[in-house]
Amino acid sequence: MSRSPPSRRARQEARTEAHHGARRGAALVAALALLALASALLAGAFLSAIAATRSARAVHGSVVAEGASRAALAECLASWGDRERALAVGETIVRAVRAADAGPNVAGVTEVRRLGAGHFIVSVDVTVGDSLAPTARRRMRVVVREPAGDSTQSRRRPALLGRWSLADLY
Repeated sequence: MSRSPPSRRARQEARTEAHHGARRGAALVAALALLALASALLAGAFLSAIAATRSARAVHGSVVAEGASRAALAECLASWGDRERALAVGETIVRAVRAADAGPNVAGVTEVRRLGAGHFIVSVDVTVGDSLAPTARRRMRVVVREPAGDSTQSRRRPALLGRWSLADLY
């Protein structure tokens, strides 16, 4: 038995069915693309928040290290005494930084080295955070000169040198 060709109406209905089926698949693909875009935006926002937190922690550590190093330098100069005056040229005194006011996980070292007659270098090295992975570190170094005068005066405080020439050091 031979088949008769489909009628015009049957062909039109077949085309319409095929067209609607393709549109239903496109909606699914569009929904999946929007879901992927939303998840990428969410992941980006999460990573941005983590980066902002790390940055804030680093800035806080830097501020704490700066304050602790300045405090250690001031404490060293305020407690200047006979021990520093008795240093021979080239000798060094090393002290741990007291960081009670600076907060937890603050460690440091203050070093006093005699350069010559009445001239010293005071170095401070402060670290904030774990010793294996510090958050911040600050190093300061100043050159100081003891004021000229009677060597028996134990309350003399050294003065910071501004810019100096080599002639000032000898």
